[in-house]
Amino acid sequence: MKAKQLFRAIFTIAFFCYCGFGAFAQTQYANSVSSQAYVASPTLAHDQNLATAARITTTNVAVTLEGHIELQFSSVVPANTPAYVKINMQETDQLKALLGGALGDLLDDVLGIVLGDQYLQVIVSNNGATPAVLTSTSFTSNTMRIVQDGTGDYYIRIVPTGNYNRIRINNKLGGIIASRWLDVYEAFYTTGANSCGIGNYTSYEGVGVVSLLGANVTNANRAIDANTTNYSTINLGTLAVGVGLQQSIYFAGTAATTDSYNIKFQMANTLVDLGVLGSVHIIGYDGSGTIVYNKALNDAAFVSLGIATGLANGQPVSINIQPGVAIQRLALRYTSIAGVGLTAQELHLYGITRGSFGVSLAGAGSYQTGATIPLVATVTGCTGPYTYSWTGTGATSSTTNTASPVLTTPGTYNYTVTVTDKFGIQQTATASVVIEQPPVGGTVAGTQTVCSGLLASDLTLSGYTGNIIKWQRATNAAFTDATDIANTTATLTGAELGPLDTTTYVRAVVGRFTYANVNSTNYATLTVKGTTWNGTAWSNGAPDLSTTAFFTGAYNVDADLNACRIIVSNNAVVNIPSENLVTVQHNINVQTGSITFQNNAHLIQQTGEANIGNVTVKKKASELYRLDYTLWSSPVNGQKLGQFSPFTSTGRFYEYGYFNGSNIYMEKYNPVADLTAPFTVGKGYLIRMPNSITGGPTGPYYAGTQTYVFEGKFTGVPNNGTITYPLSINGERYTATGNPYASPINVQAFFDANEDVMAEESAIYFWRKKNDHNATTYTTLTRDAYVYNNASGGVAGDDIYGGKIWDDFFNNDVDPADWVINVGQGFIIQAAQIANPVVTFTNSMRRGAIYNNQFFKGNMAGQTQETRSRFWINIAGSANNSFSQAALVYSSNATLGLDKGRDGKMFSNESPLAFYSIQDANNLTIQARPQFTDSDVVAMGYRADVAGQYSISISRKDGVFADQAVYIKDNQLGITKNISTEAYTFTTEAGTINNRFEIVYKQQGALSTNNPELLNNSVVVYQQNNVINITAANTQITDVTVYDMRGRRLYGKTGINATQTTIDNLNVQKEVIIVEVNTVNGKVTKKIIF
Repeated sequence: MKAKQLFRAIFTIAFFCYCGFGAFAQTQYANSVSSQAYVASPTLAHDQNLATAARITTTNVAVTLEGHIELQFSSVVPANTPAYVKINMQETDQLKALLGGALGDLLDDVLGIVLGDQYLQVIVSNNGATPAVLTSTSFTSNTMRIVQDGTGDYYIRIVPTGNYNRIRINNKLGGIIASRWLDVYEAFYTTGANSCGIGNYTSYEGVGVVSLLGANVTNANRAIDANTTNYSTINLGTLAVGVGLQQSIYFAGTAATTDSYNIKFQMANTLVDLGVLGSVHIIGYDGSGTIVYNKALNDAAFVSLGIATGLANGQPVSINIQPGVAIQRLALRYTSIAGVGLTAQELHLYGITRGSFGVSLAGAGSYQTGATIPLVATVTGCTGPYTYSWTGTGATSSTTNTASPVLTTPGTYNYTVTVTDKFGIQQTATASVVIEQPPVGGTVAGTQTVCSGLLASDLTLSGYTGNIIKWQRATNAAFTDATDIANTTATLTGAELGPLDTTTYVRAVVGRFTYANVNSTNYATLTVKGTTWNGTAWSNGAPDLSTTAFFTGAYNVDADLNACRIIVSNNAVVNIPSENLVTVQHNINVQTGSITFQNNAHLIQQTGEANIGNVTVKKKASELYRLDYTLWSSPVNGQKLGQFSPFTSTGRFYEYGYFNGSNIYMEKYNPVADLTAPFTVGKGYLIRMPNSITGGPTGPYYAGTQTYVFEGKFTGVPNNGTITYPLSINGERYTATGNPYASPINVQAFFDANEDVMAEESAIYFWRKKNDHNATTYTTLTRDAYVYNNASGGVAGDDIYGGKIWDDFFNNDVDPADWVINVGQGFIIQAAQIANPVVTFTNSMRRGAIYNNQFFKGNMAGQTQETRSRFWINIAGSANNSFSQAALVYSSNATLGLDKGRDGKMFSNESPLAFYSIQDANNLTIQARPQFTDSDVVAMGYRADVAGQYSISISRKDGVFADQAVYIKDNQLGITKNISTEAYTFTTEAGTINNRFEIVYKQQGALSTNNPELLNNSVVVYQQNNVINITAANTQITDVTVYDMRGRRLYGKTGINATQTTIDNLNVQKEVIIVEVNTVNGKVTKKIIF
């Protein structure tokens, strides 16, 4: 009898209510017997004990007595829910055969059994209703299979297509067999899903097999026996190419699309070399038996898993797949390939599990040194057993799920635990452990002396390890009265400490992790120093730059004073005598009382802090006459203009530059409109001397015959810090500005700070003249030289009022690095051609111990490294006492172009005589040129408003010019004159002449005068004091004739035979006359007004 006849199974499915499955797999057993015959102990078939069974006996002696049992579930089982009935039978080998499905017919001879002696009839129904929902007469389909569990027991696996609640099993006999028994243990199904576990049941079958030819599957149950060291064997024997076997693994419970599977197997490495991977397929079936997943082992999805390499090494390999579809049955199909020769085509299947376990590792974090680290690995998702291996310092010896390394060295340690399940699947987890460095307190920087009542500079903590918990302050180094400061940064600001009036100690507190807090290894000492002048003495010694000086009584000590800050209270009267220096690190605070800085007493401040309260700064002007002017600038903020010089006529306060009624900008002085307004800080004002010093129009000063030294008193808050003033962008862009401080400012530092906002050719210009329209108004200052004017008014010694008094101070006594602009001094500069130019004054420009009457004084200490050679050249007119000076500077830091701060443009302001050097189109009062060479030639020009006789001479010289001759070359007369030893006198007509003179440094040959144009230029005729002066340079005059405009002869003189002559008895009215001059070189005719 064939295998398909051995089990005639009829399944009748009965309907009842189904309420759903749980989240985890649960076994639901049949709980009653609805029908039975010839059954021993029927209750054992529904006692939920798979070790006990009801025995059904069928006999066939005289009459066939057929036994059966019908088991019933308490509720409806949904269609397509697999049910399992555990059985055993007297003909056990028949179950072995039918485990192979359709191969059973081929196995009967192999097993030595006769199929059909005993067979079963199974009826599955819905409460016994007919027809049956499903009837199976064979075990070759998905609907009905004989399967085996891991222990080797057999089950009928049933997949009904409809709802059911009863399963009836009939024990039948065939042939002449007298009696056979059938044991039924339980009927059950599984609800929910197993998240992880080995396959529950297995079977195998042939694929295209018509003859075994040595092919078989042995020990099939070993693939699901939970022993990873043994396996089932799929042996293809000598099956034809393309024919194969497959072993199926069934999983109880419902499947999910997220399920993953682990498969462990092994093949001979020789088969791998023959390309066998393409003939091994992993096949997944859904609940209806349809293939929903099918991939060969050489599929691209498996390449990265290294299957070929592992198998080639002769080792079992484990792979994990995630099909992405719900699978009830997973099979490994092995198909025969060609060319294997004598190589056994065997595949060993160690097991297939569903689900993947996860591993987590606890214990990561931070610990103190010497701590025992509690590393614990936890496996979730599956059940063991598992093996554990560890990597990481101090953990490698552990083989359990825990490791307890002890770490004493700070640092970061990484640990990995590798968990391997019984099927060889591995999962890892990592943990990072930080052994924290114990806290290190670090070092506090910022020990300092602090002015009483002021803020300390910031304190900083460096070299610490951990976190700053707080800072602390105390009044003693033991910190017994420590006060916490809530600051967790490495910088503690002075503002957080607040103003200090007593010595204070400061430290930081550092913590780390769970260690005890530690203090910084040191503390900062903030020493607060203060001393009080009570009118007779200092309470704590004379102050220094770290000490606050408190004045509560009168002070008039002729000595320099240093202080961190000055506080005046109690109506104290503080007087700083002349030529004393007060240096303050921070500021002055006049609460009640006063401070007066006498003339040439100076105030230096080292920081930019604003002062509080008024002081008085006195500054004496030079000896001046009643109608003379001084260009002032205020060192304080708040001094009103009119109150500064109350006896000056109200219309004689001026500011520079204005727009006239036609909206044309005028480069002139304009009266100040509001004398109640204060001085603008950084602005220069031209103010005339007091109109009277006697209270009325009396006395020699009022008459203009006696000088007077005016002492200006500036009362207000002393200026400090960076001060800016906008420069003019109108007209020629000149601006009157001035020193805004109560101390001199350094000339070089001023140029350094402002060279980008000043015109390239701009110098610093000072108002210096006696009230005389014939006198040049301004002196000129650059980095290299000072040029004065000669304010002569007809009185002997008047030239001092043109600035000559400072010629020695500036050009001889003081190194240029020490030149200063004094307190209260205003001056003019020219702005560069840029947008919004602003002149800037800073505390770094301020200088202290320099005392003089006006601008410059000092000493020659510390000569600069720059090499300079200079000379000053004067031009003077005998007719109107006019004067002008120019300077040439040869310097290692200069060029032939314009050098900012070194070249000074002529600023004549309508003076009657101007003398200058020429650089391109620029007329320079001071010109800087590169290092001296005697081949240099410098063009000189002049402007004379009055024709007449003038002289050119050297005023002063230094450097190489102490021995080097300087020549004036008169290109008009062809004369080269050494003016180092003697002045050169010449006669000129009125006008501007830029091509007559050159400065040279070598003797030049005489020029020819046989030139009509040269002759005409060399003869000069001018009238002065009703006398006609005639000069012809070095050409002899023979005779002179004078005519009126109608040609009438008015005068004649012959036999002169000299280079010059005069006519002083000409009796004519004021008119234009013609003077005819005959010389040995020709005749010249000139027209003049007489």
